[in-house]
Amino acid sequence: MNINERLIREYAKKISGFAWSKTRHPQDAEDLAQDIMLVLCEHDFASKSIQNMDAYIYQVCRYTYANFVRGRVKERDHTTMATTEQMVAIPSDEDIPTEVANAELYARLRREVAYLGKMRRLITVMTYYEGKNSREIGKALGISEATVRWYLSDTQKKLKERMDMKESIYTPKHLNVYISGYSPDLNLRGLRDDLLTQNICLVCACKQGMTVNEIAAAMNMSAVFVEDKIPAMLDMIYLEEVGKNRYRTTFFIQDSTYELEKIRYQVKTLPRISRIFYEKIKSKLPVIREIGFDGCDLDENFLLWYFITFAAHIYECHPPFDNKYEQTMRGDGGSFAIDAAYSDAELLREGKFSPEEADYLTHYRGMSGKHNGNGRITIQQFDPPVCGGDRPMIPMGDIGYWERLHELTREGAFPTEPDKDIIAYAVRESYAEMKDGKLRLMIPYFTADQIDRLYKLLRETVFEEIAPAVGDHPAVGYAELVTSLIPDYLSDNEKEFHAHHRFYQPNAYTYLLLKEGLLTMPTDAEQKRICTAVWQNHQ
Repeated sequence: MNINERLIREYAKKISGFAWSKTRHPQDAEDLAQDIMLVLCEHDFASKSIQNMDAYIYQVCRYTYANFVRGRVKERDHTTMATTEQMVAIPSDEDIPTEVANAELYARLRREVAYLGKMRRLITVMTYYEGKNSREIGKALGISEATVRWYLSDTQKKLKERMDMKESIYTPKHLNVYISGYSPDLNLRGLRDDLLTQNICLVCACKQGMTVNEIAAAMNMSAVFVEDKIPAMLDMIYLEEVGKNRYRTTFFIQDSTYELEKIRYQVKTLPRISRIFYEKIKSKLPVIREIGFDGCDLDENFLLWYFITFAAHIYECHPPFDNKYEQTMRGDGGSFAIDAAYSDAELLREGKFSPEEADYLTHYRGMSGKHNGNGRITIQQFDPPVCGGDRPMIPMGDIGYWERLHELTREGAFPTEPDKDIIAYAVRESYAEMKDGKLRLMIPYFTADQIDRLYKLLRETVFEEIAPAVGDHPAVGYAELVTSLIPDYLSDNEKEFHAHHRFYQPNAYTYLLLKEGLLTMPTDAEQKRICTAVWQNHQ
């Protein structure tokens, strides 16, 4: 192995790190690193006496980077981006520190020009690259010479301000987006699955709104990409125009400050309420068992997980006030309100939560009250995060099996040959077991009359008896908290939606009770079917 190969192997990681620090782009970093290594391959190290190899390699990296920047400039499409050779003179002597500093300045200025809005960008290109005067530019763009001169003067000022600012790297955030209402597009024209659309909404969530230039600069990207998104976002009423060419987000985005306050409210409020629910449901469990549903003989702890969660679901779905929000008509033909929040990963990355608060954040939510049905049968499921989180629902094609499974649990039922496949399915999915030759369902199954009796017991007895101990419904204090956190510039309709949108955290009850030791962790087999129930509907 010659000295060149040895040095390349020894410095490969440092060279890659240098390339990434200068480009912040995977492909550009790889290209620059290869250029540096090629220069090192061609060097005659054997004939040189180098005292400080680290410093020498670093000088080679800097010099190669300067050449790399100049080479990339020549490859640029000058019809879409202003050249800056007339603005910044890059020296061609061998003064490497000055060479690299000017190359970095040049690259920075080129990026800043790219952040400009369409009109500013066109005028800059036509002035500095095409050499046109104000009269020619005005005629080409259909604006007056005075307007051209104003744009040039203002753009130069903005560029100088941006160049003087400390450059920062924008880190995109991911939002969890849900709706209350209807949309024909599952992805909501990009709001649910497009990171750029989400982050434009984040950047524009301010009273004064943002211009395209400001959005692009804030996100460290070309204004071209922002301009492409704005029309659809206006059509969907995700953005509104405030003033001339300024855009503002129309809906509330629940950030880390909001989530932290919400968690602190719940941790203060819900432990006491969850204990009241536990004590009341446990005392009424014998009465609930007497309803006679399939599964009424299941383990007490397993049944408490479901009935406490189910009771909390009904209780929190009926706060002591009406939500007067009017759904917003959207450009896709849908009509809905937007419930958008930072993802848990984004929230935890910001580091505002104590270990206890972070633990609660990751365990209190989960999918709740999701259901499926075919008109005759309804299947309801809650997915406590502490039990593994989101689980698939029983498929539509399997729902029809449940009436037959219920019939097969009756005394004297005789399974036919097709029934054997149905039984095998239920046992495989842990929804049933065969014991002493008899089929036993392992989740609650109610007839239509039995589910009516359960609802009546909860509403007319349980909730009436716990009301004095609970006091104010937790949704009342929650509405007051949210009202204090929603920005003033949002519409009254938007404030109404969030302030009186149901306070709904049924999985938090069982998590808090598990932490207190009042509930125990379900077995692995129980976790596969935890908090799942089936009932028949009246025909």
